[in-house]
Amino acid sequence: MDGREGTETLDHHIAPFDSAGLARTILAETGGASSDLALVLGSGLGGLADRVERRWERLGGELPGYPVSTVVGHAGRLILGTLSGRATWVVQGRVHLYEGYTPEEVTRYVRLLHALGVRTLVLTNAAGSLDATAAAPGEVVLCRDAVNLFFRCLARPAHDLPWRARSSLSSPELCGIATETAREAGICLRPGVLAASSGPSYESAAEVRAWRLLGGTVASMSTVPEALAARELGMRRLVFSLVTNLGTGLSPNPLTHEDVVVEADRAGAKLQGLLEILLPRL
Repeated sequence: MDGREGTETLDHHIAPFDSAGLARTILAETGGASSDLALVLGSGLGGLADRVERRWERLGGELPGYPVSTVVGHAGRLILGTLSGRATWVVQGRVHLYEGYTPEEVTRYVRLLHALGVRTLVLTNAAGSLDATAAAPGEVVLCRDAVNLFFRCLARPAHDLPWRARSSLSSPELCGIATETAREAGICLRPGVLAASSGPSYESAAEVRAWRLLGGTVASMSTVPEALAARELGMRRLVFSLVTNLGTGLSPNPLTHEDVVVEADRAGAKLQGLLEILLPRL
């Protein structure tokens, strides 16, 4: 799952955020160029950003109110470019609740992308397997739904949210496209459910057993807050987890963030290959 160990949890104080105003500034810099598609790169997938033919790029710290990551493997860049012939916004690295950010701050980039014209959001993360038979290290999971263990990741106050049934984590029509694309490319794409919690430590063996009983396939520390924000904005969503390790208690070896990063870098090529074929179809 996304790395927490070795990260100092802080109470951040960052500038107020004006997504519409920042979007206008960015579009002025790009000469009006934009895209309706965005890709968020989790741990182990940052190398895909190197394949983007760049038109515009900024470090997160250069954008007013944009939170900056403190985690190894999350570079913190916003890029507009072309990938596999498809104009795409690329978010290279994200921030997490366990870094001391609020749910509103964690999801700021989603609101910025929406203001830039994005209507389809592809989210990726590194995740730990809760069931080795359903998702083994090195495999890719298409997360159709989620077990939300954050409990506090609404982007707006609850009384402002419409009372309606929650939709799935990934948009069903996009799941169909992704599944067919993987089949045609000969890439094993496991269906699954993302169990997501805020940390800041890796899950215990008891939690792995409990989350599996709740229906979870893989566990992560991110993605669900962003997907919920995207859903409330009416964006289409597609969520992939790159399985980097077995959950605690499923392997005799102790789990470390360094091992997760190494495995994510090794196995990331499979998901990168799928994304390069898939993006032009979205």
